Amino acid sequence: MDRVKVYNDVNGIPSPRGVGLFARAFMDHFLLLPVEEGGRLNDPVIRENFIERIFFYHSWQKLISDRRKISELVDFHTRHKLLILSHSPIIYREMGRLVARAKEIVLNESFELYQTLLMEALRLKATVKKHINVLEHMAGNYKKMLSPNEKKSCWI
Repeated sequence: MDRVKVYNDVNGIPSPRGVGLFARAFMDHFLLLPVEEGGRLNDPVIRENFIERIFFYHSWQKLISDRRKISELVDFHTRHKLLILSHSPIIYREMGRLVARAKEIVLNESFELYQTLLMEALRLKATVKKHINVLEHMAGNYKKMLSPNEKKSCWI
């Protein structure tokens, strides 16, 4: 949201890159709401990431409006952890630790911190390397069910 001409008070010459007043006020008020410049949505990777964040934000808002229970947080994390991993392995591990010790933290704090980490992770682009990591992680869940020959043929 920083490709707006912003005029300064000193000489009236616009800076080619800046955040407009409305966009700044909107983003300050809705800190975690996904926002993106219209022109950047022509890039398919940016567009996919933005749409994904919108759906995640909606799912999260639905969860916190219905009920706030640790079991619901655990369930949400379990259902979405591989997608989170595809965006940020570091934040994924931090979120896992948060969920594991959620009973030790005030419930609302757990949810707020989880939401912040969730949206921070999703801002990062998923890459081929991160997707490979997720697939290897998934394959690890099945290695106990595979025979040695099947493992060898799958490189697990």
